[in-house]
Amino acid sequence: VIYYNPFSSQRLWNRDIFGSATWRHTMPSQLGLLVNVKYAQNHLRYLDPDVLNSAGKLDQQYDQREFFSSMAVTYPIGRSLGLSLAGDLVVNDLRTDHAGFAFPTRYTGLFVFSAKAKLGGFKVHGDLLNTNIYEKVKIGSAAPSRVVWSPAFSVSFTPRNSPFMIRGFYKQIFTNPTFNDLYYTRIGNRNLEPEFATQYDLGLTFSNSGSFSATADVYYNQVRDKIIAIPNKDLFTWTMLNLGEVDIRGLDVGIKYENTFYEQLVGSLSVNYTLQNAVDITDPLSGTYLHQIPYTPRNTAAYNVGFKKSGFGLFYNQIITGGRYYLGQNLPENYVRGFSLSDLTATYENSRASIPYSLSATVNNIFNAPYAFI
Repeated sequence: VIYYNPFSSQRLWNRDIFGSATWRHTMPSQLGLLVNVKYAQNHLRYLDPDVLNSAGKLDQQYDQREFFSSMAVTYPIGRSLGLSLAGDLVVNDLRTDHAGFAFPTRYTGLFVFSAKAKLGGFKVHGDLLNTNIYEKVKIGSAAPSRVVWSPAFSVSFTPRNSPFMIRGFYKQIFTNPTFNDLYYTRIGNRNLEPEFATQYDLGLTFSNSGSFSATADVYYNQVRDKIIAIPNKDLFTWTMLNLGEVDIRGLDVGIKYENTFYEQLVGSLSVNYTLQNAVDITDPLSGTYLHQIPYTPRNTAAYNVGFKKSGFGLFYNQIITGGRYYLGQNLPENYVRGFSLSDLTATYENSRASIPYSLSATVNNIFNAPYAFI
């Protein structure tokens, strides 16, 4: 194994096509209706010309389609209470030319009931999400069907005439394995279990007349059957597995500043930092007990600086990721150095016949730094 190899002949292509439409209507009774439809298609190709097999290369291609529709109904009750009901229906399928492939199709139904209330400086919001997943395959066994209920509750308080807001939330999150996790020929693990997480968050926000704001959050997550990826034969082949129990404690801080300078030149700056301790607590007798889980850095930071004038904008963004470990044991030989990734984006915004439009172009990784997102 060669670490930090400066050359690779492996190539990955993605081609994404999507279209969406939205319809919104408010009735005289203040009943609101929102309808969304979307179609998306993704083509992925991975080529490794150096694989020593009978074909002399590894060339894999996948096509995934998604049909999405949703409807939401909102109903305000006075000025301080609101109710809503929403439903999403999603159909996904995955195709390839590999012999013996499963050719899976997934049907997903998401239904959520929400209620929100405002009383003085207090705001309260509650959700109850029902997730229904059914899969079928042409070859082999499909992943089991799922029916899951996930509650969430949040509250915030803003003292009168104060720039501070105190907030917190409790949330249960269900994460089903993706098609990539379950069915990709050299990656998929059909025995992969869904991930269940319980999240607690307490935060403070400061906002000064809209030009400056700062946030700070402390959080604690309890995760069961966390889905992680471990490197295998090459950059396209990973082993997907579950970690029994993971304990995550972290801190998020961020600031935003925007001001108008000479001749309507608007400058903006945002900075974010995350400290996260995510450790394996599955088995006290294991060699990975209380070790940071793979490919999860303790420290990450990002900042964005930009300028806008007369509809034109130029923005520089940098992500800084600390070191992490590529296996469960936090040994020096398993350590992977951090990296810094820089992007440059140019934008233009305008409107014609009262219809707004925008254009943007981005150059990713302008300094050609080696990096890996897992």
